[in-house]
Amino acid sequence: MSNSKINYSYIEKIVSSAQFRNMQDKTQLFYSAPKRQVRTRLTHTIEVKVIARDIGIKINNGVSDELINLDLVDAIALAHDIGHTPFGHVGERTINDIVSRKDKLGGLLNDTGINVMRFKHNVNSYRILRNLNIEDWRIVEGALCHTKVFYKGDGCEFHKNPYDPFKEKPTKCDRFLQMHHIISSPPDTKKKLPSLTLEGQIVAIADEVAQRVADISDGLESRYFEIVKNILAINLNVSSRDKLELCIRETLIDDIVDTTLKNLEKAKPCFAKMDGIYHDVYSDKVVAFSEDMEKRNGKLETFITKMMAQSEDVRESDSRSRYIIRQLFKAYLNDVSLLPDWFLTGYFKGTINKSTFSAAQNKLSRMKEAEEGNLESAKSAQKPEKRVKEIEKRIKELEKKIEVFEKIKSGEWRYTEEMHSIKKVVVDMGMVGDYFAILTANEHTLQTAELNELFDEYILNIGFHIAGMTNTEAFTSYNRIYGH
Repeated sequence: MSNSKINYSYIEKIVSSAQFRNMQDKTQLFYSAPKRQVRTRLTHTIEVKVIARDIGIKINNGVSDELINLDLVDAIALAHDIGHTPFGHVGERTINDIVSRKDKLGGLLNDTGINVMRFKHNVNSYRILRNLNIEDWRIVEGALCHTKVFYKGDGCEFHKNPYDPFKEKPTKCDRFLQMHHIISSPPDTKKKLPSLTLEGQIVAIADEVAQRVADISDGLESRYFEIVKNILAINLNVSSRDKLELCIRETLIDDIVDTTLKNLEKAKPCFAKMDGIYHDVYSDKVVAFSEDMEKRNGKLETFITKMMAQSEDVRESDSRSRYIIRQLFKAYLNDVSLLPDWFLTGYFKGTINKSTFSAAQNKLSRMKEAEEGNLESAKSAQKPEKRVKEIEKRIKELEKKIEVFEKIKSGEWRYTEEMHSIKKVVVDMGMVGDYFAILTANEHTLQTAELNELFDEYILNIGFHIAGMTNTEAFTSYNRIYGH
């Protein structure tokens, strides 16, 4: 049985999405560079697609049948970085540090002790593809597994599974992929999960090839030419950077194809099917570099990383990018009204459907009932008036917080479309702020697990919002908020 064809409408959904267009203004390696145009996340994506398709065609030429589905390769390649952040990987790491509480924003955040949130661009890609209703499991799995699901050395244990660290209800696709990957909890964070499909594995390795060529083109100064040449192209006669880039690209691709064809002779695929989409799947990495090229590629990556870290352009760009993202987080956490209407509408609409929202609301109601019982006991026992007033004050505070939940649930906190000026329906935005003040106020009796979990989710959703920004949007939002 041949593998299922790709529904081309999924490719159309990906390339016509706002997230795909936004990649044209997201950093690949440098935010900007003098005298030349550097790659963006979108041009990188296109290069990965071209390289991956080239690899797929050459593998097909080396086997007896059309083993590689080239349309599937295109779809995965176009989708693989759709969840990336502004400012490249430094943006990704900054968001992850904040949502995981590694960075507490100078004391603005506390350590709840239950936080299990993380941010990775490939997991965000998976989330976005689900929201775009991409229902082909091969596409979302390929995008997810083009790089590690976790950061190296991250001992995080997700309550559900690594496909769903954003605490949404696991889908059928989540469970299907988890079963086929046989992922344990906690996962081996040092191991990169290879994609189940050859097409996904091709995109993952094409991403590496594209990065090596981009590093040489955008990042390395000419004085490093001989060093790079001696690592990967020592026996080849090349005299210019352009020729070296082409040579390295072709050398890596040829090595991948030769190694993959040898691995295919020993590979034993299984068969997977979900919702009528079937495909051969592989438990091991089949699309790979040879041992010698793996070492050379690793050596080059280490050398480039070291050089980049010492680059003045990168140091300045990374520092500025971290600062912008941290300041945006601080602003949104201090004043929820700074977030756009569409974010608030979507977030709170989703929140009231979560079990944690109901649990927190019920917890406050039970606390109010307990305080009312304390009040009756205090009055019947003729406790001092000061004691009675303290209990009455706590009851009023709880009533106010319960009212906040009720208003959020009824939608009364939102702006109305009929109001052409930005006025609120019931009270000002501070009412919504009270919802989160429950978590940050110095009232230990209100620091319930359910409320903390809601706050964790809110922080992560701010991370998703910032991740969706372009470089320009992030700068513009910062300047608008802080007046710079």
